[in-house]
Amino acid sequence: SFSVAKSMGAGMVLMWLVQRYGEDVLQHTVTDYLEIESEHSRWSKVTIKHLVDMSTSIGELGEAPENDSFSDEYNERTGPWTWAYTVQDKLDISNSYPHYGWEPGEVFRYRTMDTFTLAAVLDALVKRKEGSNVNIWDLYTKEVLNPIGISVLPAIHTIEEDGSRGIPLFGTGLFPTAIDTA
Repeated sequence: SFSVAKSMGAGMVLMWLVQRYGEDVLQHTVTDYLEIESEHSRWSKVTIKHLVDMSTSIGELGEAPENDSFSDEYNERTGPWTWAYTVQDKLDISNSYPHYGWEPGEVFRYRTMDTFTLAAVLDALVKRKEGSNVNIWDLYTKEVLNPIGISVLPAIHTIEEDGSRGIPLFGTGLFPTAIDTA
């Protein structure tokens, strides 16, 4: 469900938000919506577009741009990130990476953690525009999926300690049926 979640989840939700709020949202940065605790300030240069096209320049294992595009996908942080329940716990692990020598937008690196950061940014964007009690997946389901006949599209969400509705992971955990996909 990794690539399906990235395209049918993150990609389609972002297309809907661009239609709803305008193309300029693609240029909004991560730090426009999230407070990032990191040892570098690179996140202030990373836009929503960089998150969705996986060119954030965040990572550490593929120093040369021509190295394996999946170099940062599976490493010692992957397990703890996978098992982290809350948005903040997942973001803390995602934000613990250093950055590469190139700028955002220059080199592709497949990073599920970046797609999750996108989910957190988009949820914060929706909350800012629609109200703090609005959940991105619930609004997307109501306004996009339900009208086209998809009543439920299972998606794994974070589990928040305060019992509030978590956000979809967007990088994994979307389970459409064949009919949903069609």
